[in-house]
Amino acid sequence: MGPDLPPFVRTAPTPGRPLRHRGSGPRRAQWRIASVFHIADPGFLAEALASGSYRGSSAGLSLDDVGFVHCARPDQLAGVVERYYRDADEIVVLVVDTDRLGVPLREEPGESGASFPHLYGPLPMSAVVRTVKLRRTGGAFDLRTVTGAPS
Repeated sequence: MGPDLPPFVRTAPTPGRPLRHRGSGPRRAQWRIASVFHIADPGFLAEALASGSYRGSSAGLSLDDVGFVHCARPDQLAGVVERYYRDADEIVVLVVDTDRLGVPLREEPGESGASFPHLYGPLPMSAVVRTVKLRRTGGAFDLRTVTGAPS
């Protein structure tokens, strides 16, 4: 990891290409994200804790409905929360170690045109390294406890 990269970035993503790769050397090396975030649906999370696999995608929709699990990079989390969870009083954020995934994770364009990580398969709960429940205080969520960003 280079000295100019934040701790959550191992490499820079390429839109439409997998974030993880196998192999080494200059021809195969590419930047990738060490961890991504998913805002969990409580119902899907309860099922995942029993089954070991999370099958939610976003806003009450399942992996089967959408075809992938929506994720966000650390620099995107605040925008996702503001855009899609502005009326929520509480959210649960899953911190996912991308090295523990056994399914493809791809960086692809989202509705806004910006690229986002999409997980093509169920999220194994063994890849979730932290589960953070946040309550809105003072009109906002304190995402620093999730992303580790300075205050």
